[in-house]
Amino acid sequence: MSFGRSWLAFARRRRSFCRLRTQAGKPFWFVLTPKLQEYLHQVDSRGKDSLYSVVKEETQAEQALIEEAMFSSVIEGAFSTIARARELIVEGKKPRDTSDQMVLNNGRVMRYVLEQREVIAKYQRDFKVVYETARRDLAQLEARGILTKSKEGRRFIYTLSPAFLTTGVQSNPH
Repeated sequence: MSFGRSWLAFARRRRSFCRLRTQAGKPFWFVLTPKLQEYLHQVDSRGKDSLYSVVKEETQAEQALIEEAMFSSVIEGAFSTIARARELIVEGKKPRDTSDQMVLNNGRVMRYVLEQREVIAKYQRDFKVVYETARRDLAQLEARGILTKSKEGRRFIYTLSPAFLTTGVQSNPH
């Protein structure tokens, strides 16, 4: 048997038996050599580390959102737990009473603020509240260290405080 045929026979034995296709739809196969395994291991390891850090950051932000919604509601007179807040905010369960509704509303506001920069007029329009209520709500979140206020022209812009994202701690609960 020639070297070419020997190599082809060897390659066929070692090739991946996954039914892969090129972008054009033609069959594709590869030989898993030790060097390719090393490269795949590097990609796999680095990918897991990067993915873990992203997932960890998202999990921390979500946990901070749940805790803030629950603790803000408790300060306002609601009775709830972190577990119940998670059910309402993350799992989408229906509120059973006024306390649940307060937690859910605070969770919605926190998620809203997490997802975008906030201007008082937009908050007022989206939540159908008067200007004074919108200004007061956002000012309270700023006083607690949850939001940071900056000025853009004549408008105030509210963004989630980087300190709150990393620590999840309120600087002033009232």
